[in-house]
Amino acid sequence: IPWLASVGFPELVTVRRREMPGVKMKETLGQSCVRLKVLPAMAFGQKQCSMKFKRDPQNDYVKRLPWAKAEWAAGRRIIKIIGYDAAEKHRLRGTAGNAWEDKRFRLWYPLVDWGMDRAACINLIADAGLPVPRKSACTFCPANTIEEWEHLRDKYPHLYRFALSIEAGARITNPDIIGLMRRGKAGERSLVVWDQQVKECLCQPD
Repeated sequence: IPWLASVGFPELVTVRRREMPGVKMKETLGQSCVRLKVLPAMAFGQKQCSMKFKRDPQNDYVKRLPWAKAEWAAGRRIIKIIGYDAAEKHRLRGTAGNAWEDKRFRLWYPLVDWGMDRAACINLIADAGLPVPRKSACTFCPANTIEEWEHLRDKYPHLYRFALSIEAGARITNPDIIGLMRRGKAGERSLVVWDQQVKECLCQPD
């Protein structure tokens, strides 16, 4: 990204779990859900998906960098920057929560230190002339709001259909699952059911 270079930042590096040495299943979270016919862990209020497909690939990438090895060999920890905003103080942790990371990383939450909430971040990005990104999440994340599902359906129909296929496949394994819409109203927590209800409403004459 040219803007990063213009302010002296390093280039972005995309890391993927399927590129980690020793990983047998070279797949994304979505592909894993389809293969196993299950919903992502977030559908049940758990966050293993973030650990498995975000944290672990990042740690694996860093631990293979020569400069990181040199820092650790010298007994120093690397600062890991986490982008929680000032309104997310409840998510802060003093440590990473496991011995391997705690020995090698020190966590820093700059947006919290600077008192920047989501609105302030959006304004800063816009003032720099950069496109404001949507909230970082998987397109099929059960934490999506109704508005985010509608945006996905209207703007990225192929990704919306993929989300529907994940839920439909999971129902084959477990017909009693709640579904992908954890934030929906009671009785509307299934993305497939919600999608059908929307289509029925659109088909009904005034």
